[in-house]
Amino acid sequence: MADSSQLTCEISFTEEFPATTNHPDAVAYVAGAAHELGLPIVEAGLPFRWSEDFAHFALKSKSALFGIGAGLSHLPLHDPDYDFPDKIIDAGVSMWVALFQKFAS
Repeated sequence: MADSSQLTCEISFTEEFPATTNHPDAVAYVAGAAHELGLPIVEAGLPFRWSEDFAHFALKSKSALFGIGAGLSHLPLHDPDYDFPDKIIDAGVSMWVALFQKFAS
């Protein structure tokens, strides 16, 4: 379209966030809390773009990015028709309480 209007056009891409790399110690910490709660652990088979600004925390400390899944039959988080499944609130809160208690002790 730019050429037809005798305009110049430039397209560029900037990666705003570094890759998130989970630290093995932090992963063990999260996995331990999930195990104590009887929550299943499903590890991502391949890397995915899910880091956003969390990657900056991981550059400064031992970190692990994890999610509380809603299941394969649920729409993905950024789908326009996504509806937060209230049934996962208990698991999420329990995980954070368990992690806090492990960290505080």
